Amino acid sequence: MPRPSEQPAILAKTAAKALDVLECLALAETPLNAQAVAARCQLSRPTAYRLLRTLMERGFVEAVGEGRYRLGTKILRLSRYVLDRLELPSLAKPILRALREKTGEMSLAAILEKDSLFYIAKYETTHAVRMASRVGTSGPLHATALGKAILAFLPEEERTSLLKHLQLARIGPKTITNRARLQEHLERVRRMGFAIEDEENEPEIRSIAAPVFNHMGEVIGAVGTSGPAYRLEIEHLEGMAVAVMEAAAQVSAALGHAGQIPSQPSVSSKAGRAGVTGVGRRRRSS
Repeated sequence: MPRPSEQPAILAKTAAKALDVLECLALAETPLNAQAVAARCQLSRPTAYRLLRTLMERGFVEAVGEGRYRLGTKILRLSRYVLDRLELPSLAKPILRALREKTGEMSLAAILEKDSLFYIAKYETTHAVRMASRVGTSGPLHATALGKAILAFLPEEERTSLLKHLQLARIGPKTITNRARLQEHLERVRRMGFAIEDEENEPEIRSIAAPVFNHMGEVIGAVGTSGPAYRLEIEHLEGMAVAVMEAAAQVSAALGHAGQIPSQPSVSSKAGRAGVTGVGRRRRSS
């Protein structure tokens, strides 16, 4: 039995062998049996069979006919994630430019990166007063409009799991730091189709964002606009909702999503505004 100190090296070798098997199947013109995989990867037949069974259980490999194997659909799914992320900045830029022209404010696009937000593209405001550059940096999911738009549209199980370990640190004067309140807020964001950030990430900064979906209908990012609070009253942000949701829908469509562009939201009531921002006009989040 291997000693504890040897376990990491053994696991690394096993992972390398599993990757060799995947590469072997990818390069094969036809499905392979365990014996062929063993020969091509220089493995024993039992090891090749064990790795194939494990990969099959995880969806990376699928059985075809009698004892033959090929890559599974999970590989395709993961490859699409990579392609979507690679394509998203270039696809989003002309749409972000058009959004900036409509709103006059800085437009942004970001993706979910583990338990953070990662900014991938932006167009600066046409105003003299500008915000610091964000492309290539990370941001908090719970305290940004972009992050909340993504969180709200994750599958419920994934969202719940993520929120369990997400650190809800107070970053701005109105950051939502209570887990139950954040869950309730995200449900309202999901119903509305967009999220508003009201000085939750930075003092005197407000933003609005809507989710971006890939060809499988899975949320992978968000598009939004941001600016100083003195230019962006809550009513002004609400007036941008349709433009922001249309921009997000256009990026989604470019990624192959067949969903419809959201309709005009109804946030005219005071209760509706409190629901979207997560706070009342005179009340701080907690």
